[in-house]
Amino acid sequence: MNIHDFEKRKWVVLGANCYPLYADSFAEPVSQGYYRIYGIPNEVLGIFSKDFFEWLYDDAQLVALSEKLLPGLLNAPWNYYDEWQKNAKFFSTFHESVIEKDFTVLSHKELGKLAKEYHRIFWLQFAPSNIIEPLSYYFQSRFKKMLTLKGVKENEIDQLMDHYGRSKYPNYVKECLVEYRLAKNEDAIQAVLKKYAYLANDYLGPKILTKAYLDELLKQETHEPHVGAVSAVSPETQSLLEVFQMVATIQDVRKAYSLMMVAGVHNFGIEYAKLLKLPDTLIWYALWKEIYAGDVDEKKLEERRKQCIIFWGKERIDICEGEEAEELVRDTHKIVFGNVGELKEIKGICASPGKVSGRAVIIMHPDEFLKVKKGDILFTMMTRPEFLPVMQLSAAFVTDEGGITSHAAIVAREMKKPCIIATKIGTKVVKDGDMVEVDANKGIVKIIEKV
Repeated sequence: MNIHDFEKRKWVVLGANCYPLYADSFAEPVSQGYYRIYGIPNEVLGIFSKDFFEWLYDDAQLVALSEKLLPGLLNAPWNYYDEWQKNAKFFSTFHESVIEKDFTVLSHKELGKLAKEYHRIFWLQFAPSNIIEPLSYYFQSRFKKMLTLKGVKENEIDQLMDHYGRSKYPNYVKECLVEYRLAKNEDAIQAVLKKYAYLANDYLGPKILTKAYLDELLKQETHEPHVGAVSAVSPETQSLLEVFQMVATIQDVRKAYSLMMVAGVHNFGIEYAKLLKLPDTLIWYALWKEIYAGDVDEKKLEERRKQCIIFWGKERIDICEGEEAEELVRDTHKIVFGNVGELKEIKGICASPGKVSGRAVIIMHPDEFLKVKKGDILFTMMTRPEFLPVMQLSAAFVTDEGGITSHAAIVAREMKKPCIIATKIGTKVVKDGDMVEVDANKGIVKIIEKV
């Protein structure tokens, strides 16, 4: 893989704490699967360093996919959602059966067959749900103009986006909290903890869900404010708004299945580490094609543990580690982010209006949540449902990635807090303790005073 293959591309940046083995489960079905289905890939360039994955998409591919997908979705967006949910529920049922299995009684061949089937069923629901990435990105700079062209008055657009930019259905966190609140005895509580065992997981592995965790979420639970009646619109505009809401709904709901997958992949990874005679601390840096082929090099995995770069192309996967990866990562960062050292102003997209000043706090992982105090400005790559407690404390949110149907955008509208998304470099420019002004109306963050 040569960096010059990527120099002419415009990259869209996402990111999360994630091991390569989990990232591989997400990237392959969209990079190669979309190419087989639509003739347009959704290639991924992954930069891994210190347990953090920078996830880069190709701008041109996201736009091309959106323009191919959108006309079909306008006809019946909720039919698409219902079909995805059938696959998602099927995966959920299959996942539960896999979690209950005793892998130690399976032969190597049986384990491989089960792991491949598990991934196949996960991919069947993940690829359709991943349309939120191109569409959310596509909408962030175009949606207001699309509504204007359909005759919507400028003073009505924000109200329509506020109304339709929220999930139509409750996500897994809200469903869990309803059941937890209704649990009347210890047996009922334990049943809830078992049913939603995946809820505390992240992309570094499964975590134990506890009553204390749910109690904290209950304290910070948000309730959507009442949204007044929206103006009547044409059928064509209504269809577009329904697609917008469908994308927001998948965004809010789908992570449950990804967190389930974390637990499944963890179980398979532990068993394969034994079979391949690897430390279980290293298996997370392998790719599935290597595991299935039994072609896992322990020395390479040690190098990847420090840093690696992976390209999931439309027909192949390339990976670099060691000194080659260091040079490639440095050059890629230079191309994607430029020189961010002395910037005093950051630009992004308004996801929720408002203007506020405060102390910046950078959060890249839930382990850092205790840094956030009431009135702080939260900077992160992207928010997820487990960020709700710190989002409640924060005065505003600024994210490197995301579209106007992203989790941060949805919650900001619910909480009526300023939010700027898609800055790309916010967490690289701002430092903990900097005083900043967030003018979400203009999509601008100003650094008032650096620490």
